[in-house]
Amino acid sequence: MKEKVSRLAKGIFEYENPELIVSESTIEITVKTEKVKKGFFTLSNSRHEMMKGIVYSSDRRFHIVNGTFYGRETEIHYEYREDAVLTEDKKIEVSIVSSIGEATIPVKIIHELPYIECAKGKVYDLDQLLLLAKEDMAEAIKIFKHPDFVSVFLQGDEIGSAKYRCLLESTSTSHALEEFLIALHKKDPVRIESTKKDYLFEQMTEARKESIQLTKTGWGNAEYKIYSDVPFLLPEHKIVWMENFIGDEYELTYMIDIDKMRGGINEGNIILESVHQKLSIHIIVERVKELPYEIVVKRKYKKNEVLLTKKYLEFRFMQIDKDTYIKDMEHILHDLISIEPETKSQLLQLHLLLVQENYVQAKHLIEVFESQKDQLLEESVLNYLIFLYLKALFTKSKDDINDALRITKEYYHQEKNDWMYQWLIMNLESGVNGKGPDRIEVVKALMETGIHTPVLYYEAFHEYKKQPALLKELGAFELQIMHFGIHYDGLTGELKDQFLFLVGRMKNLPVLLFHDLVRMYEKKEEDEVLTAIIRFLIKEGKDSSQYFPWYEKGVKKQLKITQLYEYYMYALPEKLVNPMPQSVLLYFWRNSHLPESKKACLFAEVIRQKDNSPQIYEDYLSQIKPFVINQLRKKNISSQLAFLYEQNLKPEQINEEMAFLFPTVMFRYRITCDNQRMVRLGIIHTELKDTSETSLSEQEAYVNLYTGNAILYTVDEKGNRYLDTVALHKEPLMDYESYADACYEKNKQDDYLLLHQFDKGENEENESMEKIYARQRLLESTVISDQYKKKGFKDLIQYFFQYKNGQQLEEYLGTIDIRKIDAAQRALVIEYYILCDLFEKAIEAITTYGFEGIPLDRLNKLSKFVLQSTHPFMESEIFMGICYRLFVEVSDKLEIDDKVMMYLIERYDGKSMNMYELWEEAKKRKLVATGLEDRLLGQLLFTEIDYKKTEEIFFSYIESGKSKLLIRAFLSYAAYNYVVKNVEINPRLFIFMKQEALHEYSEPCLLGVLMHYSTYERLLTEEEKNYIDYHIHDFIGKGKIFPFFKKFKNQIRLPESVMDKHFVEYKTDPRKRVFIHYLIDKSEENEKYIVEEMKNVYAGIFVKDFLLFYNEVLQYYITEVDGSEEKVTKSGEEQLEGISGSKRTPNRYSLMNSMLKSYERNDREALLKDMKLYVQNDYAARSLFKPL
Repeated sequence: MKEKVSRLAKGIFEYENPELIVSESTIEITVKTEKVKKGFFTLSNSRHEMMKGIVYSSDRRFHIVNGTFYGRETEIHYEYREDAVLTEDKKIEVSIVSSIGEATIPVKIIHELPYIECAKGKVYDLDQLLLLAKEDMAEAIKIFKHPDFVSVFLQGDEIGSAKYRCLLESTSTSHALEEFLIALHKKDPVRIESTKKDYLFEQMTEARKESIQLTKTGWGNAEYKIYSDVPFLLPEHKIVWMENFIGDEYELTYMIDIDKMRGGINEGNIILESVHQKLSIHIIVERVKELPYEIVVKRKYKKNEVLLTKKYLEFRFMQIDKDTYIKDMEHILHDLISIEPETKSQLLQLHLLLVQENYVQAKHLIEVFESQKDQLLEESVLNYLIFLYLKALFTKSKDDINDALRITKEYYHQEKNDWMYQWLIMNLESGVNGKGPDRIEVVKALMETGIHTPVLYYEAFHEYKKQPALLKELGAFELQIMHFGIHYDGLTGELKDQFLFLVGRMKNLPVLLFHDLVRMYEKKEEDEVLTAIIRFLIKEGKDSSQYFPWYEKGVKKQLKITQLYEYYMYALPEKLVNPMPQSVLLYFWRNSHLPESKKACLFAEVIRQKDNSPQIYEDYLSQIKPFVINQLRKKNISSQLAFLYEQNLKPEQINEEMAFLFPTVMFRYRITCDNQRMVRLGIIHTELKDTSETSLSEQEAYVNLYTGNAILYTVDEKGNRYLDTVALHKEPLMDYESYADACYEKNKQDDYLLLHQFDKGENEENESMEKIYARQRLLESTVISDQYKKKGFKDLIQYFFQYKNGQQLEEYLGTIDIRKIDAAQRALVIEYYILCDLFEKAIEAITTYGFEGIPLDRLNKLSKFVLQSTHPFMESEIFMGICYRLFVEVSDKLEIDDKVMMYLIERYDGKSMNMYELWEEAKKRKLVATGLEDRLLGQLLFTEIDYKKTEEIFFSYIESGKSKLLIRAFLSYAAYNYVVKNVEINPRLFIFMKQEALHEYSEPCLLGVLMHYSTYERLLTEEEKNYIDYHIHDFIGKGKIFPFFKKFKNQIRLPESVMDKHFVEYKTDPRKRVFIHYLIDKSEENEKYIVEEMKNVYAGIFVKDFLLFYNEVLQYYITEVDGSEEKVTKSGEEQLEGISGSKRTPNRYSLMNSMLKSYERNDREALLKDMKLYVQNDYAARSLFKPL
């Protein structure tokens, strides 16, 4: 800049600066939060000349990397850093101050909404994500997994962000996206329905493929398992996904496997099941099957054989009477006649006749068999032996009995594998001797060989029934026989007593025995059986709640069973349906050696019954209170303990110890989940750092919930997480609100208690200092999330400031790690640094993070401190930015301290307009601005911009300005513009130009003064005439003749070399060659123009002189040659119409012009006069001036 000023002072000018070319008319920056945008623009000029300059930015966030430049073409690089939190819309400009001019580039910051880009384009919000998921789930999943998802879609939404992070841990991302959209109420879960709920297929004879038409409502991700509950229905696919649907429809195909059905009606269901829905489609299939006659007969026979046995046993156990038995057997007989050989039917008929005591028909039928005895034997030995047995029953003859026994034994030794032989032998031997064999041993031996049949079971059981003493133990055989008897409700009397006695002595009790006992009790509620059941359960250690009803029955019946009361308590369910019997309360009064959880149940029941049993309550008090306090110290909690705490430790009784213990238990909730596929429960408090999970035991869990917006989620067996789509039921164990307030009075140290209290009272306007300290304590906790700390610290600072507690505010500000908070919070902290006079901290923070977002009054206070203390910070660019921001943005400039103004006046550099505005304010305040004027004038000369206010600044500067070089440069440049560029300037400047030229020769100033004098309409003073005469002749002597000289012809005597000539003046860039093409008095049409190069008299003022006679016409045009290019720039026509009237002796040139004029006017007298004078002058000249 100094070099340029020096050149101007020396009168070295550029006629026309090259045009400053800026590659960008506007810089547009599209930003997202927390991003740095880099770029550059190019500076060049129209003549590709060397140039230099400085680039300024009006905003610290828009940083110019290379702020100074020198060269023909320069890249100016910049970086823009957008703060995520700041929302102020400040105007940003880039100012270029160069040796060829100034330029301003507006910077347009486009705060584009954050987005994530995918193959389908940019996605800006959740609604667009929803549409994308509907169209292309794969692309939506990519976006869902993008690391910027939270910052783009969930900025400021703590709950939504927490839900997103939770669901992202799911095994399936598509499931996570589905759950997320549902949780944020962007869509509903998918559901499917069948167009028909029931299907009927009749008369099916072969396997076939069928289908079910399914429709879905909604869209999204869902997985349905497909299965059937019967083997003959075989779905083609095991799983259906929503992408398998065409539109909203899906055809579910399945096979009906006829080979896996029985004949007739077959029913089953095809089931579609997801986590949220279970859909069953009922299918009925009628199978028509043509089976071989033999198989049909066999099946029918087997069916009737089972019925025969069943009816026989029911009759023998007296579950049906004889008439019913006979009637049922006749039905079976009628069915058998069509499929059985005639012999078997007749044998059954004979049996029925004997039961009916219809001996006449029985005798007749026996006689028929006797007549066909040989044929009967040949057909079937067993049928023959049965006939002999029935005949012996009829005749009761010992001979018949012995014959039948003998023959049966003979065949038994041949056919030992048929139990019927043994059964016949047992019954025949009883007829022989009235006692028969040991039936029990016979049946046992047969069972050991693998023969099991209800008929034999009956024989053994019947034997035990007759002789209960035979039942001496309960081995596998005996248990099987007793089980059989119990099934038919036959275990009664002495045998039952013996059985229960043996049960009581058993050490290892099989499960089957328990079920037999239960059946016995359900048939008839007898204390002996109940006792056996309870003893069984106690012996097996059964203490789960499912067995409680048995213990409860025993207690109510006051059964004398060891440990009955203990197991009553062990198996006690969480919630009692019936009040606890007083016998239990009395039993444990002095001997309550129960587990702590059961003691809690016992004591809770004592309190519940205190109105009905006050004495028992009084007796227990000495145990209850110590127990309750001890449990609280152990930090135990359950529904029963919660009741005990509330009954025994009222809020008003809370002491300091309890105040620290209660927060560990009182926020406990019981969470239940009906969905059997959920295996874990998770809890998210957005205020806390950590997320916790626990198992769902029997579909319930116990967790602590401290705030109203705690998020609960469940996890299935695959690891997928669910929020709102799986229903949860939550129930607080305690009414904790009153306890929370009471604890808070004495305990402001517990993080979770504080969190609850502040969550509950978040909207309270007024807070005590005590509560403020507690809030500070919470925000310093290691369990609290950074997000919550950021949210809470602003209020905390304001609370401190509201209570004018400067010391505590300073202490708290000192604990804040400013690196860990966002920009808006940093600005707030810095603001309070300044308010609390923590200037060093404020300066340190501003140096690192800037001053955006800090109120102007706070910056004003800081600037006063810096300037008053001459802090080193005043040397920084940031402080300059602060001061200039104050100047620009403070509406009432008088609020800006004079020290700030003087700082700017002495140091600020920037765009000329900005500097002028600063100078104007300085002049209003009557502040000395010489330094600013010095810099501003220098910059204006450096840039050579046409700024109208320059003269005003100069007049102020010249009063006290020290730079003579700058003054001379300014005056020279002003004179140059006036003389060469025809720029109007303030007349006062000519006074200073004249003085400057007197002090030191200045050609531009002299020309400016002379040209100014040439405009005077008044007569010049003698001093002025002498001044003009001297300097004009000096210029003429140097060969520099300017056309305006002739304006002085009536004031001073000008040489003939000036007065006799006509001058054509042309102003342009002195580096160009200028040619004048002219004709004088063109007489021929095709006469050629004379071409002469014009002389550059001074700084681009080209002059050509002509000697024109009266009425001669000069026609011309001017061309400029710039390199190889020549172009016409000016044309004209000039004529000498008269003779000048200057006060000088006429010369030959003037006399000739006068004669021509007189001749034209036909003025002979004047013509002769001029001719005479011309001859005289010519003679004198020739006489006086002779060659040597």
